[in-house]
Amino acid sequence: MLIRLIGAFCLIFIGLRIFLAKPEEKSCAVSGGDLAHIYVSTLVLTLINPITVLFFVALFSSLGLSLAQQAYPSIALLTSGVFVGAVLWWFLLTGAVSRLHRRLSQDTMRWLNRVSGTIIMVLGVLAFLSAVYPIPI
Repeated sequence: MLIRLIGAFCLIFIGLRIFLAKPEEKSCAVSGGDLAHIYVSTLVLTLINPITVLFFVALFSSLGLSLAQQAYPSIALLTSGVFVGAVLWWFLLTGAVSRLHRRLSQDTMRWLNRVSGTIIMVLGVLAFLSAVYPIPI
C-alpha cells in the first residue's frame, strides 16, 4: 500500500508541475552528435529503469510464463512485440510532434499543459483512493 500511495502522490505532483508549466518560447536546436548521445542515454535509462523490469516480470507471471526452457519462444515473441509496439509508438509520436510543433501557439501549449496536467492529477487521485479504499474482488 505504501508504494501505491507514493506512486499516487508522484502522479499528483507531476500533474501539478505540468499544469503550472509555462510553455517554452523557442525550441533548442540539436546537432547530429547530440541526437546520438540523447538516444543512447535514453535507451540505457529505459533499460535500467526498475519499473520496466518489474513490468516485464509482472507481465510474464500474469501470463503464466516461466523461465523454463519451453517458455523461451513465448517470452521472446512477447518481448519482441512490446519492443516493436514501443518503437512504432515513438516514431508516430515524434513524427507528429516534429510536424506540429511550429504550428502550436503559446496559448495552445498552455491549454495542452492544463488538460494533460489535470488528467494526470485525476489519475493520481484515483490511484490514491484505490490504495486507501481497495475494492474487494
